[in-house]
Amino acid sequence: VEYRARLGTANAVATVYVYTAGQSGLPEGPDSPAVQAQMQNMGREVDAVARQRGNTLLGEGSGPAIIGRTGRPALRCAQYMIRAANGGQVDSYGCVGVVGGRFVKIRLSSGNPSAQVNQAALNAFGRGIVMALGG
Repeated sequence: VEYRARLGTANAVATVYVYTAGQSGLPEGPDSPAVQAQMQNMGREVDAVARQRGNTLLGEGSGPAIIGRTGRPALRCAQYMIRAANGGQVDSYGCVGVVGGRFVKIRLSSGNPSAQVNQAALNAFGRGIVMALGG
């Protein structure tokens, strides 16, 4: 599912994935080895897509946790710093966790290299997705 919205100061593009990756019995939340593996895969995907578009992944840092219905973290996020081909910086976040026995992955990027994604908006969007999925 792709969702385009104005989040904070950025014209952001969010893509939400809900999947099992062929796994069952996944523990809820963001702390399992399976989620850690999905986070590592996402970092490699972000780098590959950035290079494919002529951009450069400058680094990866930790982002906010997305809190679920129980008040505990449901998704773990990473922030990706990407230099666009035109020299601007693109904010990009990726969040992964298990909700309802399935992986939930959110990728959120600013559509404008000069704008940044507001972390509060990322939190609100991510929490809305988690809540809609019952987490």
